[in-house]
This record gives sequence, structure tokens and C-alpha cells, in this order.
Amino acid sequence: MTIYIYIHHYLATMFTEAITVNGPKQLENIQIPKRASYIRVILLELSRIASHLLWLGPFMADIGAQTPFFYIFRERELIYDLFEAATGMRMMHNFFRIGGVAADLPHGWIAKCLDFCDYFLTRVVEYQQLITRNPIFLERVEGYIYIYIYIYI
Repeated sequence: MTIYIYIHHYLATMFTEAITVNGPKQLENIQIPKRASYIRVILLELSRIASHLLWLGPFMADIGAQTPFFYIFRERELIYDLFEAATGMRMMHNFFRIGGVAADLPHGWIAKCLDFCDYFLTRVVEYQQLITRNPIFLERVEGYIYIYIYIYI
């Protein structure tokens, strides 16, 4: 069994694994199966969502809005359930390999992932309603930073 450095960033271990295996893959011009590539992309996107949720909750708590902090763990746990079903671990997955992934997705995993996606879209709407019109959020973030377009052109 090959052990990778997957604890480099324990909140985004899928990305650490991707970096670790993509270097040798590109150096040796190793082709990976299309399905393995799709599995990687799906897991990386789920990892990205989990990371963004973990940013959003504490950010809202830091500015005084506690409710979103507790809500984000609901969805994050569902993502970790998907990770556990696919890799056997909730964190520190050790799933990506230089030639692809450690194993195919278990039976029923894709349906569970699609169910999560449908569910999560309704939660995004809930977050928008909870945050974007929240007076605490608006009071603490509006008007503090002005981005001048001409600086970036």
C-alpha cells in the first residue's frame, strides 16, 4: 500500500491527494481511466463545497450571526458521509492513486450523491435568505471595502 502525505491540509485532503498524485502522473505521462478522472472531479468538488461551508459558518459566527455556523455542519456531515461511503474514511481518505483511484464507487453511491446535490440546492437558497438580508451581516460588511476596477484592469 502506498501512503501519501494526506494530512498536509486536513480540511481539504482530497486536494492534497490530487496534488500528490498529479505530479508523478504528469512527469511520467501516465493516462488514467476516464471513470477514475470523473470520480476524482466529483470528490474534489464535494471537498471544495465542504471547505467553503467551513469558511462560511465561522465567518458568520465571527461577525455575530451564530445560526449559519450550526447549519453548515448539517451539509458538511452529509458530504463526509459520501466520502466515507466512497473511500472508507470521513477524513484522511488516501483514495487517489497515481494511476487513478483506489476503488470504484460502491453501488448506489451516485444516486446518494445526486440526492445530496438536489438537497443542497435548497440549502443554498436557505443560506441566501438567512445571510444576504441579515441585518447583522449587512451592518458589519457593507461599505468597508471598495474594490476599484481600474486597479485590476
